[in-house]
Amino acid sequence: MASIIGAGNEFQIELTKERLANARAALKRQGKRVAGRVAFGYEADANTQALPPHAEQAIVVRDFFKLASDGATPNELATLANLQGWPNQNGETKHWTARQLIRILTNPTYTGRIHHGTLTLPREHDAIVDQATFDAVQRQIESRKTRVSTPGERKENPRPKPLLRGILICGECNRPMSTATSHRGSLRYPYYRCRSTAGGRPPCPGVNVQCYEIETLICGILNQPPKDDSEEVQAIAAAWGQLTEDAKRFVLPAILSKAVIEMSTGEITLALVDDAAEIVGKAAEQHTT
Repeated sequence: MASIIGAGNEFQIELTKERLANARAALKRQGKRVAGRVAFGYEADANTQALPPHAEQAIVVRDFFKLASDGATPNELATLANLQGWPNQNGETKHWTARQLIRILTNPTYTGRIHHGTLTLPREHDAIVDQATFDAVQRQIESRKTRVSTPGERKENPRPKPLLRGILICGECNRPMSTATSHRGSLRYPYYRCRSTAGGRPPCPGVNVQCYEIETLICGILNQPPKDDSEEVQAIAAAWGQLTEDAKRFVLPAILSKAVIEMSTGEITLALVDDAAEIVGKAAEQHTT
């Protein structure tokens, strides 16, 4: 009798598990959220368990995908987020890692879809990123996975040369930062560092930043300056947003007279040339997105 009862209980447990699995699958086919961790950029509705976009985090997610589609690596994005002081899902600043960025950049949830086994299905939540941008980011990630080089061969990083040579200033000692190159496998990455010995003083320890990261950050500041800045700066920002990425790299060193970075606080102070507005305006007429 005990064996019969035990077999009946085991059968009932298996039947319950199967029914729960079928119920979850049915909910997924309807595009409904079942359970699990809420992706960064969304927030769970307490009553319906729906996933409306988080007002501030969704903007960060779009920036991540836009920069990644333009060629930024997860490590560069993590450094940028830490310099900007963007909070992560736990509300912590300066805790971003490349691993976290890879999880975000490969998550189809941001396109309004949901995982279902090896497939993805349409979901009822709103997309934060369009499918074309998501696909472009996946191609960038895959291209790095499949890169092959001959042993001993070194390749130049395809990114352009440093733009802020002689313009970027170390805020710790007020001396110009020089450029150097680091090697990662077959690639070379240019970066700025404080190694000047002007005035008989040693270089500031730990003051270095990759060229692409700081240049992208400054471009972002020019695109969205503080609201209390002058009307001239706001006009420059309006025209700056119309430029293509290549045009921005061409114009950036022409409109900056000095850029001071405080590595200890992450603060950046920009000084523009007198005719910066005219330069950006003319560039916007010739090179628009």
